[in-house]
Amino acid sequence: MKYLRAASGWLLVFGLVLLAQLAQVVFALQADRPAMASLALGLVGLVLVLALGFVLWRRTSRLEAEHQRAQAAYACLREAIDEMPAAIELYDAQDRLVICNQRMEQLYPDSARTAGVGLRYEELLRRAQQQGMLIDAPVGQEEEWIALRLAGRGRSNAPQLRRLPGGGWAHLYEARTTSGCIVAVRVDVTESVHQRQVLSAARAEAHSAHVRLREAIDAMPAGVAIYDEADRLVMYNREAVDMPPYGVGGELIGQTYEALLRRSLAQGDIAEALGREDEWLRQRLAARGLLKVPVLRRSKDGRWMHYYETRAPSGNLIMVRLDVTDLVEKSLELERANELLSRLSTTDSLTGLANRRQFDQSLQTEWLRSARNQQPISLLMIDVDFFKRYNDHYGHLTGDACLRQIAGILFDCAQRSGEVVARYGGEEFAMLLPGADVEAARVVAQRCMDELSKAAIPHANSPVAPWLTISIGVATAVADQNLLPESLVACADAALYRTKGSGRARFEVVST
Repeated sequence: MKYLRAASGWLLVFGLVLLAQLAQVVFALQADRPAMASLALGLVGLVLVLALGFVLWRRTSRLEAEHQRAQAAYACLREAIDEMPAAIELYDAQDRLVICNQRMEQLYPDSARTAGVGLRYEELLRRAQQQGMLIDAPVGQEEEWIALRLAGRGRSNAPQLRRLPGGGWAHLYEARTTSGCIVAVRVDVTESVHQRQVLSAARAEAHSAHVRLREAIDAMPAGVAIYDEADRLVMYNREAVDMPPYGVGGELIGQTYEALLRRSLAQGDIAEALGREDEWLRQRLAARGLLKVPVLRRSKDGRWMHYYETRAPSGNLIMVRLDVTDLVEKSLELERANELLSRLSTTDSLTGLANRRQFDQSLQTEWLRSARNQQPISLLMIDVDFFKRYNDHYGHLTGDACLRQIAGILFDCAQRSGEVVARYGGEEFAMLLPGADVEAARVVAQRCMDELSKAAIPHANSPVAPWLTISIGVATAVADQNLLPESLVACADAALYRTKGSGRARFEVVST
């Protein structure tokens, strides 16, 4: 470019010198016409030379200006490429390296790419193979890797993950331009890869923890269900499947507790809610998560369940249902045994009536109530007449059967609630009548004698009648804090004693 510009300059100078000389010749040859014609032709040629020199000079100046602009643009592009945080390479249409920036040298310090400008990409790969720097190629498969790399050169739309010599990672982007050039951009994604690896490890650990949790709750002998803050089912174990509301079928995860309950109620799976489903549902939802102590409920299949609800700090609700059927049944058996033991301890084994112990307790209780309410209380002391003779004549087994029959008759004669019929001892019975005045006591005493007479139990060895008879002593009182309940028993005993002294088979009444 500079030689062309110099030539055009010299041509202009030469033309100007010739023009000056021609001007001198014109003045000298003004009278010679042929010479003037030749000179005119020479002058025209000189003008053409000057014009050509000027044109060349102008074009040379423009070319030089464009060249300077191109150099400035290249320098600017080079600076821009060097300042970019990504490693950049540019290859021409023949896949020869045109330029690479400083970041490329930093990522691949031993590759000396700047020294490889003008080399084909395959030649650069071969150099890297010789230097042992094909870190992405599997050992022993370098040739296959190079062939695949060249076959896919500039054809991938997705970034390719490449290892860096320092142990990091880079994303390689390759794009082919419309002119056939290839632009290769490498972005250091080491931190991102490490974060993904950490995230992947965390996800794997979370999955492992989830599996362990799943296995743990599935191994539990209790039904477990976990709900999130919005009361949607997150997890439940195998033990809970047979318990409402988890046996309704279909996909349960994500369903709210209310929706699951409504489905179970519609199927009639909750025995305690039958006939009052809406009311039960309102009460259950109102108490949701507020159970401070376990609730005992019976399921439709007859099992007993302990319900626990615990609100975790995260807001999740953990429900546990423990099958306590065995414990409840054992407890019920124990209660029945205790009740039986209690009855045995307060019941006469021969007659089934209250024994002396229960009679004393009932007398104490009713005496206090009479004192508090100032209501009368009556007591009948009943003795079987000449029962020793009965036993001697008929035998003790028949005598026991006779006592049981008399006990049944006396029990049927006690008609009001709270009246107690007890075997007081041997062939002696007692009938406690709370709230009964003298007249009511007389009525009961007469009823007892009448009913026993209707039974007509034979007593061949009795001096008063051919059948079994009884003597009754009746006492009535209104309890007083200054008197003991035994005073009522003493009065009834006194009345019985008078009955026996006056011929038996009758009753006497004493009012205290």
